[in-house]
Amino acid sequence: MRIIYSGLLSLALLGSSGVAAADTDMRGTGKILVSTHDLDLATDTGVRTARARVRRAAERVCSDYPRIGILPSTESARCRTAAVHEADVRIATLASRAHEDRLASAGMDSRTR
Repeated sequence: MRIIYSGLLSLALLGSSGVAAADTDMRGTGKILVSTHDLDLATDTGVRTARARVRRAAERVCSDYPRIGILPSTESARCRTAAVHEADVRIATLASRAHEDRLASAGMDSRTR
């Protein structure tokens, strides 16, 4: 069974341009581009920085839900969790490609290590 959250954040990482786009699914009120072009995703520091940027973008886009007291709504928390998870998978893919590119430029193939 597939559950669709009305405010699910969709993140798209474009490998060549280094941009993550975030927008809400049904509310349509937010769209955030998260740039990663200045990051070296072949390094841990680059990956951590990209993930931090995505978390901040998810916080902003998913904050449209009403709060109950000082706590964020359940929908907001689900939106952030789903968005960050989806982005982490894509960041890992880009990081793997960046690592492979680095090995290739150094004259090494990861399959021969």
